[in-house]
Amino acid sequence: MPQNYACTPSQHDQVKTMLETGTELKKIAELVNPKLSYQTVLRMRRNFVNFGTTKTPRLVRMGRTPKITNEMSEALKAELQLRPSLYYDELQWSLYDQFEEWVSESTILRWMRTNKYTKKRIRFIPSERDQLLRDDWIRR
Repeated sequence: MPQNYACTPSQHDQVKTMLETGTELKKIAELVNPKLSYQTVLRMRRNFVNFGTTKTPRLVRMGRTPKITNEMSEALKAELQLRPSLYYDELQWSLYDQFEEWVSESTILRWMRTNKYTKKRIRFIPSERDQLLRDDWIRR
């Protein structure tokens, strides 16, 4: 039984050009690399015919489907731009009101982390930190 052999990118390119010219599969296996089996070249040809590349493309996204969809993500971004000091539960209720989908606070927290939002970044700067107001208060 032949061992599994991983082809290098240059070997994939060689196989692709040979397939385009119409070279026989057994000849491709011998010319590219002696360790390359006929079955591997057959699989590469099938991928080339179906997908246009000798490598098998990843067709399905790995993992579960995201709870926060793209529409929800855009709504959250708009909500945070309008009212940046919202709490997680308020964001949760906002999503529920708009999309009738209950999303946990931890999911919202993960979404904020992946989209580079932090509570420190979205919080309002208090008016006491405004230099003009501070100078006005000191003068009194």
